[in-house]
Amino acid sequence: TTLPRRLVAQILERLNIDMPKSAELLRDLLAEKILDIAMMEQPIDINDIINYVQSSITYYDEDRDEFVGLQIYDKPQGGRYIVYMSATPPPSLLSLPTVRVQPSTLIAKIPRGSLPMTMQMIEQHKDKIMRLLERYISNEPTLVFTTSSKLLPDGVPYEILYEDEIKDPQSICNAKIAVLYFFGRYSEGVRLNCFHRVLLYSLPLLPQTVLQRLKSRGIHANDIIIVKSIQAMGRILPREDAEIILFDARYRMYCDTFRQYGIQCVED
Repeated sequence: TTLPRRLVAQILERLNIDMPKSAELLRDLLAEKILDIAMMEQPIDINDIINYVQSSITYYDEDRDEFVGLQIYDKPQGGRYIVYMSATPPPSLLSLPTVRVQPSTLIAKIPRGSLPMTMQMIEQHKDKIMRLLERYISNEPTLVFTTSSKLLPDGVPYEILYEDEIKDPQSICNAKIAVLYFFGRYSEGVRLNCFHRVLLYSLPLLPQTVLQRLKSRGIHANDIIIVKSIQAMGRILPREDAEIILFDARYRMYCDTFRQYGIQCVED
């Protein structure tokens, strides 16, 4: 769940409350005032506020100027998460984050010559990254998942619809290229199989401060990467001609784990 800071500030101003200093304090404050907020005509969907209040981890995303709430579950005893790859129901409604696939039925392509999509690599190899991108976004409706729109190089010669600009969810399917966020509102429970291809541009990494808190609960960065990546792949299913691109070279480290979920990595 994401809450734009400016809209949260509008709600708090109407309640004559100052903006708290941390995302955790905001969660507690919204929980305390949830009935008052429900009675007003607020600019944010009340369900988003409730989901934020119920999130186990909250933090402020400076790049997107949003408060982010995550529902993170403890790892089951079997040592593996169940991840529903179909678009229904959203994993946040289940007792475990889950993706339902048949063994060895999905192929995920890793481009030859791909690079880790870090800010430093993007700045140093912009031209190479642009050439690789054009190879995958030039001829089919493509869904791109990333942690931040700032990671995409400037100058992509195609019209792009960013998640921040989406007012009507139905309009996503009219876009040639839609850029969504791994931890955004469309990362789970939404069917977007109007797109032929899903391109996982970067790894779904959380801020280090959030990862440290998760680690204390036995949840590691790799767990989050696997769950959020599989959820992103599932947005364009079911369709027989679905194409999955793992654009970030670091995905090679997770291919053995993906295989356990019926996803096979291949060089493209």
